[in-house]
Amino acid sequence: MMPELSETLRQARRRKGLSLRAAASAIGISHTYLSALEKGYDPRSGIRIAPSQAVLMKICTAYGLQLSDVAPVIVLQDEYSLYEFAARGIAGLRKSDPDKYARLLDIIVSGAK
Repeated sequence: MMPELSETLRQARRRKGLSLRAAASAIGISHTYLSALEKGYDPRSGIRIAPSQAVLMKICTAYGLQLSDVAPVIVLQDEYSLYEFAARGIAGLRKSDPDKYARLLDIIVSGAK
């Protein structure tokens, strides 16, 4: 069974050796929001929270996580949202892994075989 997103985030931040504030700064979110994500709920209201797709992408980039590390929490409204989410992930590879980026673009242009 896959760990909760909150635990995955906490472990990834600690592996990187980042404080909550440093990690939040690298992601581009507030440290209070990151703290709530690591707890899995908003401490003010007690309501369970989950990050948006955009925030998940930023977290994956900052922590060096794969989308598969956080995929079970992704909630997509429709097929287009899935394509858009995948496209953002592919675009993120442009700088981080140009070879993988080029291979994926080739698959997209020539069709999966």
